[in-house]
Amino acid sequence: MWVVELSKPLADFPLELDAVEQLSCIGKGPDCLNRPACTDAQLEWLTKNARKAGIWAFNDTLYLAASRIRNTATSGSVLTVSDFKLDLIVETISDDSIYISCQAYTNAAFGAATGSRVSRPALFTLGSSSTALFGGFSQFGVDATRQVPEGQPATVNLEPGQDVLLDFSASIPHAMAIEGSITAMASSGGESVPVKISDEKYGAGISAAIPGRRDVIWTIVSGAPCPTPVNVNGSIRYGDSKDCTLEAMLTNHGLN
Repeated sequence: MWVVELSKPLADFPLELDAVEQLSCIGKGPDCLNRPACTDAQLEWLTKNARKAGIWAFNDTLYLAASRIRNTATSGSVLTVSDFKLDLIVETISDDSIYISCQAYTNAAFGAATGSRVSRPALFTLGSSSTALFGGFSQFGVDATRQVPEGQPATVNLEPGQDVLLDFSASIPHAMAIEGSITAMASSGGESVPVKISDEKYGAGISAAIPGRRDVIWTIVSGAPCPTPVNVNGSIRYGDSKDCTLEAMLTNHGLN
C-alpha cells in the first residue's frame, strides 16, 4: 500500500490493460502474495512519487508494531517495561492524497490480519509527549498486563520466563508521513536502561504514511486497475472495479 498526493503526476502512472501473467497468483500458494504485485515500471513511479503507507491503517488509527516483550532470565527480579514513547520525525502531507494498493491477481481467499486475540493494544496520541495508554484486555488468556486497567499508561511487569504481546498504534488526525521508533524504559534489580521496541516481523524502525482521503484505495491488480475477471472453481475475483482509468477513479470518488 502506498500514499500519493494528487498533485503528483498521476497521469504518468503506467497502467496495464490486463493482469500481467508473471504477477498473477492464480493457482499458487499464499507465499505468492508476498511478492510485489505492481510492475517494475509502476514500482519505479511509486518509489519516486509516493510514500509507503506502512503496515495497516483504519480511519484515524495507524498500526505501528506488534512486539513480544520477554523477560529472558530464568530467575531473579521482575522486569518492568514502561514509559513507551514515540520518537518520530513527522512530515505533514496534503489532505488531497489517496492510497494506491498493489494486489496480486488471485482467486484464493488468503487472509491477512493485524493484531492477535491474545495481545493487548497500546495507543499513542500523535503530538503528545505522554506515554502509550492501554486499550482493552486481550480476548483470550490472561496476560501479564491484566492488572493494568484500560486507559492507564502501558506498563509491563514480567516474572522470569514471562512474555506479553503488545499491539502499538497511533491516533493520526490528518494526512502525514512519519519516520522513527518506539522507545521505552526497562527496569530490573534497581537498574533502568532505555530500549527500542521492535516489531516481531518488521524490526525496530517505523516508516509509515496516512492520506487525507483514507476512504479511497485505487487498487492495481497485477498491473491493471480492471483486469479481466477469471472464473476459477466458481469464484470470480476483481470483476467489479469501476476505477478502470485515472479519470474514472477521480470522478467516482469526487476528486476532480
